Parts: sequence; structure tokens; C-alpha cells
Amino acid sequence: MKKITSNTRHFLLLGAIMVLVTGLGLDAQEKNQAATPQSDKNLMVPPDVSAMPDGGFLSDVEGTWNCGEFGTVVLQQKGDKVTGKYDPDGKITGTLKNSRLKGKWSEEGGSTRGTFDLVTSIERKTNRPTNLRGKWKNAGERDWQPTPLECFN
Repeated sequence: MKKITSNTRHFLLLGAIMVLVTGLGLDAQEKNQAATPQSDKNLMVPPDVSAMPDGGFLSDVEGTWNCGEFGTVVLQQKGDKVTGKYDPDGKITGTLKNSRLKGKWSEEGGSTRGTFDLVTSIERKTNRPTNLRGKWKNAGERDWQPTPLECFN
């Protein structure tokens, strides 16, 4: 009879633990993950992890925005306060909280004015908002305009 060495004992003990874990301790989903080739494991993101750029996402909307039929809007931002201009003589003032930009707009020296409510979104690889979408209305109107405001930079 062959003598069992300490290396052999460790190997046998490890083998017995593996049989118990793979046979009894895993539910069907864990068994499927255990069978996943190593190269595919690198592609999986654990459910409690979110993809985020170094430094996190920024709430910075400063810059030039193309707002389609509404024209080009240039925004400046200091903290959560946002101001801006658009052609021919439009002005914007608002507040950015989380991903929502709410404020007022005016044209023609203030004789035409109203409010807006926009949501920022990031739709390409960057840490800054790339899109503004939302609604607007003229002063004195109850309902929002049916044409949404959509801008991108």
C-alpha cells in the first residue's frame, strides 16, 4: 500500500471540497457562470457595479448646443446657475439640479418670454451631457407646446 503524503492529502481535500461546492452548493445560475470560459468572464459586469468614467459624470452644460429649428444656443454655467443666448436676441436663465435644467427664456427685449424644463442625457462616450430634451411654453400659457425642445452638442 502506498503511503499518503501531505501534498496528496491537500489534493484529495481540495477535490472533495470542489465536488461538494459544484454539486450541492451552487444553484443553476451559478453553475452556468462557473462553466463560462475565462475569456467571457472579463466581459460580464457584476449587477452592483455601474460603468462610470474616472471622476464620475459631470453636470456641466456649458458650451454650444444645436437645438434644431430653435437654432444655436450658447450656455454658460457657474455652479448650478445657467445663462445663455440664442439668435437673434434670445436669452436664457435657469438652474441645473441633478440632470434637470429648468428656467426662463425671453426674446425681443423681453416682450416674448416663457419657461422651459429640460433633462440632460449622455448618449456617447463622454462624462458630460450630450443632449438636452424637454418642453417649453410661452408666458401665460397653461399647456406646454406640442413641439419638444431637443438639443445636442
